[in-house]
Amino acid sequence: MLESVLAVLTFQAQNYLSNGTVPERVGNSHPVLAPCGVFQTADHAINIAAGTQAHFERLCGLVGREDLINDPRFCDSPSRLRHREELDAVIAGALATADSGHWVRLLREAGIPTGPVHDMAACLPTRRCTRSTPSTASTTPASAPCTSSVAPAHRRPAVLRAAGAAPTRRTQPRDPARIRSVRERDRRSGRRRCAAHAQRAGRGHPMSEVPWKIDGPLATVTVSRPKKRNALTAAMWTAIAELVPELADTDGVRLIALRGPAATSPRGRPRRRAGSHH
Repeated sequence: MLESVLAVLTFQAQNYLSNGTVPERVGNSHPVLAPCGVFQTADHAINIAAGTQAHFERLCGLVGREDLINDPRFCDSPSRLRHREELDAVIAGALATADSGHWVRLLREAGIPTGPVHDMAACLPTRRCTRSTPSTASTTPASAPCTSSVAPAHRRPAVLRAAGAAPTRRTQPRDPARIRSVRERDRRSGRRRCAAHAQRAGRGHPMSEVPWKIDGPLATVTVSRPKKRNALTAAMWTAIAELVPELADTDGVRLIALRGPAATSPRGRPRRRAGSHH
């Protein structure tokens, strides 16, 4: 349970880890956005998330308070956050003039995230809560039986089939033999590509400029353009970019070395002689 709670801390946890800021309690309000929280209407509470400037301006228009848009206290997000209590009071006063159904419909039509806040009487009879869900029985330390709607991992495929749904790939157990087969297939494919490159190397393919060989765990790619101080052409860059991943997939290769003749080393572009003109 602790791990589940930590996983939903998101930016609050990151803010503490990065800046050492301990978040304060803000109730149902959003910690960095306003207006964003629970507001009471004429009958029931609703949740509104007007997190952007466009959302805020549309909300002001819906509640008949366009004057708030240019109010220095609420003209931008940081200002609204500093004056959150004043802004929430103004919006709550406007929302109190109509019921929740009226405001939810208007807000959704305007593209502002919103929804009713249900109590138990309104929540439990809904289709989402009343539809059949498999459960597993367990026993508390006091020996009182209880149920959970989450099935153990090894039973989830069977539970899904019982509910009329086919198990997804995520719920299928991983087959080690199949994983090894896929990896071996990828290695064979890499070896075939390397062999094909080697065959083309003798027919003017760009690979002919970057010959390579494998000696035990070492694969050596050689750049040899001594007249240009081993400057790499575009074709050579392309050939190396294709060759290196394929060598990396070859069985037994642990290191790939790029080298040139002993007197020079590969460079990014050819040097011109002093005094030459472009």
